Amino acid sequence: MASFDPSANFNIICEDLDLEKLLQDLKENNFEIEPKRDEENDVEVPVLNEYLSEMYISIRKSDGSNYEPSSLEAMKNSIERHLKDHAYPVSLRGRLFHKSNKALAAKKQQLKSIGKGRNRYASEALTEDDENALLTSGEISFENPSSLQFGVFYYFGKYFALRGRDEQRKLKFGDVQEKKDGSGNNYQEFHERSSKTMDGTGKKDYRMTTPRIFSPNSGPPEKDPIALYREFVRRRPEEAKSEESPMYLTPIPMKRLLDSSLIWYYPRPMGKNTLGTLVKNAAIKAGLEGKLTNHSLRKSTVTTLSKAGVAPHKIQQITGHKSLQSIAVYDSKLTIQEQKQMCSILSNENGKCSKKRACATASRSEAESETAIVPNPEILRESSTNYITNTQNEQRNTLNASDNFSDMFRGAVITNLTINFHK
Repeated sequence: MASFDPSANFNIICEDLDLEKLLQDLKENNFEIEPKRDEENDVEVPVLNEYLSEMYISIRKSDGSNYEPSSLEAMKNSIERHLKDHAYPVSLRGRLFHKSNKALAAKKQQLKSIGKGRNRYASEALTEDDENALLTSGEISFENPSSLQFGVFYYFGKYFALRGRDEQRKLKFGDVQEKKDGSGNNYQEFHERSSKTMDGTGKKDYRMTTPRIFSPNSGPPEKDPIALYREFVRRRPEEAKSEESPMYLTPIPMKRLLDSSLIWYYPRPMGKNTLGTLVKNAAIKAGLEGKLTNHSLRKSTVTTLSKAGVAPHKIQQITGHKSLQSIAVYDSKLTIQEQKQMCSILSNENGKCSKKRACATASRSEAESETAIVPNPEILRESSTNYITNTQNEQRNTLNASDNFSDMFRGAVITNLTINFHK
């Protein structure tokens, strides 16, 4: 069994929380996955606990800067998932990992104290206004290779809820197929290969439902995902139409295209960095504000469906999330529109409510005044008669009660007794 080396270097590159890189670094530092057993007490004491404690405290990015607290938590969750898939007998959340969990908590508190953990880098969901701006600015259109391909990328990310960098980059031409339903309506169907949470190592590494895209019943052609995709296919070179061809290709510059050119793309994949910033660059060109990235598409899918009342377990079947808690996280943050509504309520609605209450009070006062000024003779006569009758009955009941009370003590001798009567 290797001994724990506190001087181990954990300054690894972990840009997208790449678990393989993380585990490889731990392995190079004599990381052992098998738990050590204390023969005397027969209790599992994982050596991993020591390594995780040191890693949480000392891990840095390749440039020496600190990770966000949520990134450290995500690393822990990824390791937990990896160990669970490999039948590791102990949970990282259990008491045997108390030391590493305390180290993680202390590190997160320290990061919070220096200004980390404010979600400055969290992507925002795209709104309906944002999408309309992308359409009106021509960022989604049939007019040129870039806007056409971005339209395909946009709608695949929105309707298939694909992860903006990894899943979109791995997408192959054969993964999306056009079919017809029983009524003759065309739709697109997505067949997933592998993803972050469904990499083939688990028992149920597949989506319960095959995601599909149906054309909208109305709207401009640019809002029709199927129409855009058909044009995208028509503009692809034949050698890029095999099932294993990359979905997204390198556009031919407009200055090199003739009006009669049918093919708009080179038969080679779009660059990773270019694909990773498609939404960001389109948003800038369309004049949109906020933290909009490729991930905004997937986030928009969850928030839009959630706010429309779609059940979380139904959304999960489209997004492929392994837990419903992940769905709740996407919809937990207030949108700009919701904050505007709250500001409107706080600044205006109270005044409106006060006016309404004042009007209602005035109306009641006026109604009561009018009733007093113009009385109904029949009602007054009946009320007067009832009042006299009720008064006589009350007086008669009082006398009877007095007689009955006196009868209760007739013949009795009472000495030094104080009786208090309370009304």
